[in-house]
Amino acid sequence: MNFGEALAEERRANGMSQHRLALNVETTQRHISFLETGRSRPTREMILRLSDALELQSSRRADLFESAGFVSPYRRRAPDDDAVLEALKRLERYILEPWPYPALALTETWDVIAANARGKALFQLPDRGDGTQVNLFDIMLAPGFRSGITNWSQVAAVVQSRLRRHVIEHPEFRGRLQEVAETGAFDASVVQGNFEFPVVLPLIFELADGRSFRMTSMTARLTSAQDDFVAGVEIELCVPLDDESASILSSG
Repeated sequence: MNFGEALAEERRANGMSQHRLALNVETTQRHISFLETGRSRPTREMILRLSDALELQSSRRADLFESAGFVSPYRRRAPDDDAVLEALKRLERYILEPWPYPALALTETWDVIAANARGKALFQLPDRGDGTQVNLFDIMLAPGFRSGITNWSQVAAVVQSRLRRHVIEHPEFRGRLQEVAETGAFDASVVQGNFEFPVVLPLIFELADGRSFRMTSMTARLTSAQDDFVAGVEIELCVPLDDESASILSSG
């Protein structure tokens, strides 16, 4: 595939018109058209601007550079590359471990790749020394874990909505969503009566000893990551919603 074809494919996949792309990279629609038809050859700077405007991951940026005949500045690394592993170690050391409440690092398909001690305790994560992959959605939707969430009838709707959005980016989740729906996990998610959702919907979890806590979560990604795997890692930080919950969550 030549550069013009690759650019047109990325633009259409992004749902962006030539006119909108031209505005975003501060050029003319005529120039975008010439790039796509091969009448004009892009500069390295233009490829960078186009990649930013289309919000491309590094592998797709590399494809554009290479299709235009340039050496790509984006190296293709495997998840077990030393540089990738070092970046993940920093994430665990400087973000997950200092967080006073449960914290996880997840792949784009929600496999848990790192967690602090409080996160391991809350989500009952097994020792991954044998290389076993644990998926957060599988944990949360397991009957045993789900039964501890006392307001599942409200939380289920949020979880289902999040899983549906995830399917759009990762079609391989479609089968998982269907399997979970068939178990009846979301049957209670239709809120009836005069229930009004609060500004922040808490997850209310009751522990075996009778104590309960209220929490929500906050997600983040590394903004300057230039590797597809690292850029896709999502940091999930649990946030308590009252002082008692903070005490329980920080104790692990």
